[in-house]
Amino acid sequence: KAKNQIGTGLDLGVEYLNGVNILLDWAQSWDPTAVEHKDEISGYIAKLEGYRVDLNKAETKAAIFKVSNDVRSEWNSIRADVKRITGEILAAKINLSLTQGQAALNKVDRIIQERRAYQDVSTLEALYADASEKYVRAEADYESAKNIFETVNDVPSGNALYNQGHEFLRSANNYLTGLYQDLKQVQRELARARMLQGVKK
Repeated sequence: KAKNQIGTGLDLGVEYLNGVNILLDWAQSWDPTAVEHKDEISGYIAKLEGYRVDLNKAETKAAIFKVSNDVRSEWNSIRADVKRITGEILAAKINLSLTQGQAALNKVDRIIQERRAYQDVSTLEALYADASEKYVRAEADYESAKNIFETVNDVPSGNALYNQGHEFLRSANNYLTGLYQDLKQVQRELARARMLQGVKK
């Protein structure tokens, strides 16, 4: 019975790590370090499979107990590192959105400067200011999350830190969503200006 429970735990651990590998496959489109992380995860899977071999060889209660302790200790270490990896991957996704958002804001700023001489740009300026504020807040949350994930190195505090970092990323994502809504409104305002210009002609 004990061997079956340990074996089931190993199955669940490997299944979990395979799921992380799927995330890393997806993440390669925005984070080049995902490939290196896949190697780490594959190494962890190999370790768990190694314990399965030890478990099959264990015949006495003492041997089974030792495998159980070894697996528990190894899994605690793996879980903490996986939390760090997944946190960094999600933070990299936010960072990409920040980079794209900054490029879009720069473009809006150029448009405002070009049109100020012959067009009322007060609405565009208001949208730009709002989007810029959301960018600053998103960037601050991203930096907080990034710093937190760099400290996720032990399970007792790791879970709490990971959750805290995730909340910062959630907040950053919400600000970025608002930023992109502002940018869409900018596009609508520019389209409206083009339409009015066409009517005047």
